[in-house]
Amino acid sequence: MLDQKGMTRASLVDEMGGRSRVSQFFRGDRKLSLKQIVRLHELLNIPVELLAEKPRSVVTRRTSG
Repeated sequence: MLDQKGMTRASLVDEMGGRSRVSQFFRGDRKLSLKQIVRLHELLNIPVELLAEKPRSVVTRRTSG
């Protein structure tokens, strides 16, 4: 999506709280905050559902039977 908007990871530094946070997110070491999710949604038009992760307590398991 960054490529499509003509942006780079460096373009997200101010929106995500610094270079290290951008790096941590792209490495998978950090989850997005609600504020970051909303801002990325606004900037890149990415559906919130794709950016947000369901809490484990909400995830339901299917049983076979």
